Amino acid sequence: VLKSLGSVGGTFLNSAGIFFGGVATIFYILVLTLFLLLEEDRAQKFLIGLLPIQQKAYVLTVTKKISQKMGRWFIAQISLMIIVGILNGVAYWAIGIPYALILGILTAVLEIIPIIGPIIAAVPAILIAYIAAPWKAIFVVIFALGVDQASNQFLIPKMMQKAIGNVISVDFHEYL
Repeated sequence: VLKSLGSVGGTFLNSAGIFFGGVATIFYILVLTLFLLLEEDRAQKFLIGLLPIQQKAYVLTVTKKISQKMGRWFIAQISLMIIVGILNGVAYWAIGIPYALILGILTAVLEIIPIIGPIIAAVPAILIAYIAAPWKAIFVVIFALGVDQASNQFLIPKMMQKAIGNVISVDFHEYL
């Protein structure tokens, strides 16, 4: 009994250490990001100061272009997340699925993860819908697949083209 209790305690301490290490890492990343945002000009001047004189203007031009495109991509991505989250949340509410607002928010947040994000978001919606009524689960599966396909085929390409111009792989060679 003491041996198994020690094993459980060791596992618990190990898990707690991993958890708090992850929390500390996230906190560190947030603080570092905040610092870099507040000290952007100084950080940029420092890094540019490390380059040879003949490359400084080119590097500044390239970093400015990349920064602008990344900013527009980020705004398009947030817009896409909001659109997909609202579509799903309203559809879930319309058919009477419990927690429709929370499921819509979850769908919006997970939309940022390519390919598997919408699938992960659909799983709890399908389970909750099935508990409410099996026919609702079928509707959720069909609707989630439909929104995902429409998003992948139409919405994402149009929004990203409008936000950043050409497809990233075509436009990226310009920066190399």
